[in-house]
Amino acid sequence: MDEAPLSPEASLDLIDQEQQAAHRNLDVDPAVFLVPWGLAWLVAYGVLFLRFGTQFHVYLPDPQFRLLMSALPVFITGILYMSGGAIWRDRRQFTFGIWLSLINAAGLLAGPGWHSLIVSLLGGGGMLATAALQRAHRP
Repeated sequence: MDEAPLSPEASLDLIDQEQQAAHRNLDVDPAVFLVPWGLAWLVAYGVLFLRFGTQFHVYLPDPQFRLLMSALPVFITGILYMSGGAIWRDRRQFTFGIWLSLINAAGLLAGPGWHSLIVSLLGGGGMLATAALQRAHRP
């Protein structure tokens, strides 16, 4: 014998419960990608800052060219995060792409050497902080 159909309210409750269960079971822990990338950026751009400082006193004929070559990968990464966030309607990913673009622009305005420090601390450190916050607020 078939069960009686659910009321509209019960149907909506059931749909909501199933959506929440699917979200819990299928949602990727952001720390999986934020921690390794955060550490990589913190170390890599930190080393660039320690190596070149803020004045870029090395054997380079054009420090602005080196600055551009440092900023280009960050720019591409920010665009990719924003694109992925827009495609998959993931607000966190899109916001992260905006954050990377903003700190990259701030580093470009600050100049050679400073760009590495800003991207290291606010990019790598920001990824680690975001991973910790999202891990703490995860259901």
